[in-house]
Amino acid sequence: MEFGKGRILEAGHQPNFLPYPGVWRKAFLLTTMNGVPLFGFHDLNVCNSKYLFQNRIPAINKNGFVTIGLKFRKREVSINAVKKPSENEWQEVMKKIERFYGDTAIIDDLWKAYEFGDSLADVNAIAFARISFKMGIRVGFFRYSDVLKYFEDEWEDIVSRINERMYWYRCKCGGMTFGDVCPVCGRKNFLYPVPNAILRHLLFFEGLKTSVFVSGEGGLGYGKVADEMAKKLGLNRPKTICWICNDFYLNAVRRKILKDLTKMFGIDRFERGSMEEMIKRRSEMSDPGRRKYSETLIEMAKNVFKLKPSILDLIESVGIEEIVKKWHEALKDAEIKRHDSFLLIKKDIDYDGSSSIFEELIGCSNVS
Repeated sequence: MEFGKGRILEAGHQPNFLPYPGVWRKAFLLTTMNGVPLFGFHDLNVCNSKYLFQNRIPAINKNGFVTIGLKFRKREVSINAVKKPSENEWQEVMKKIERFYGDTAIIDDLWKAYEFGDSLADVNAIAFARISFKMGIRVGFFRYSDVLKYFEDEWEDIVSRINERMYWYRCKCGGMTFGDVCPVCGRKNFLYPVPNAILRHLLFFEGLKTSVFVSGEGGLGYGKVADEMAKKLGLNRPKTICWICNDFYLNAVRRKILKDLTKMFGIDRFERGSMEEMIKRRSEMSDPGRRKYSETLIEMAKNVFKLKPSILDLIESVGIEEIVKKWHEALKDAEIKRHDSFLLIKKDIDYDGSSSIFEELIGCSNVS
């Protein structure tokens, strides 16, 4: 994609623990365009997401997953105020990962991230950057907490022209509030205001003079609001592009549950028409217990296949080189469509020819 050399290309995300592949695809997409690629970590957000601490990988149970990472506790502090775990706690996280995947390709990167990071946000961000480097993704990474101070002029100008409060206050202790009193320490000596997602867009797009912003699907809503506000205020409005994508591949858990399904219903292999046949054979079962278990097995299989797991599972199931190769191939014939003020790429990735299984089991496939 050609957007001009020397222009600022931007993307960002919270520094979550081993997020799902879509977050890495934002960084990858930056490298496919001409310009200066920058990826920011939103480490000044309020700590209200469990994905800062943990993520999911597939498992054969009623939920279709197990959790890896740390115990989540919602806190009214900024993300960068959350301390990293003790070495023993981190060791337990690594042991659990190794129980599922053995000696993984990224275990050393996770330990290096722990060694160099001062906070949990730093640990996650460093891990993200190191894994990106292994994937050949060469972008400049930055923390919003480091660079916000350079946009004081833009802040003063924009805030003076909007009629609603679009920022938090961050206390010296790390507490975050919309009010006058810190919810953590009870003091009123705030360190600085922190923008919400919409104001963040306005500030950084104007301050960096961003030409292209790569958004995630979940961020398109507030991205649209920010774009409309920028238009009214006469601020910089970068082109926004978003890759909407499903990842189709068979990992060990998915293969196992497919094997269990074919054995339960006496079919040779799972293919188009298998669901209809399984439902028919389930209705013919005379044993109520077996019929009930067959229903449970189908639901577990659907949950396993619906899950969007951590990048860890994709790396261990497909391999880093193959992942990047498939991403490049997908972009070659991907169609980009305009939706409102955004450019949308809708292209799923089939790593091993399994998209028809996903389509049959859970009814999703946009691979063309």
